[in-house]
Amino acid sequence: RVVEGLLADGVQVVLTGSGSDNDRQLVDQVGDAAAAPAMLDVAGRLNLSQVRSLLEQADAYLGPDTSVTHLAAAVGTPIVTVYGPSLPDVFGPWPREHAATQPWTQRAQRQQVRNIVLLQGADLPGQTCVPCNRMGCANRHDSESHCLSSLEPERVLAELRVALQATRLGSVKPETVTANR
Repeated sequence: RVVEGLLADGVQVVLTGSGSDNDRQLVDQVGDAAAAPAMLDVAGRLNLSQVRSLLEQADAYLGPDTSVTHLAAAVGTPIVTVYGPSLPDVFGPWPREHAATQPWTQRAQRQQVRNIVLLQGADLPGQTCVPCNRMGCANRHDSESHCLSSLEPERVLAELRVALQATRLGSVKPETVTANR
């Protein structure tokens, strides 16, 4: 739904990832949302240097706790990142030219430092498990992370729209720091 919303806004979407079966499966789930040039699938086709060049030219980036998210932060791309089981205060992306201290707290539904917005999902009813630092709810790579699936696409899309608007206006404030618990 996020990709569909961006496409409806006239935003070109570029899907990245590795050439692994898992990444291909994820990309293929949205691959038929639009044809080129509205949407480009470059998953598994770019080396790290080419991904960096792509990120340097991007108006915004959306991704989870991955190496590409950290690379986007390093090159200064406006980011909306979604965190589930990962500990943002340990594994959060470092804003470009930030002091040598981790700027993120462990738990907040929305945090922002400069041009990076970090979103976390909700705890399951009756539980306080976010973030759990596990590999999914069943502690396996193939298990669902309810904290990620509880992130509403409309919430993510709204943040991306703000990031894109700020990029277009050149109004990303360098000292923005917020956290909503």
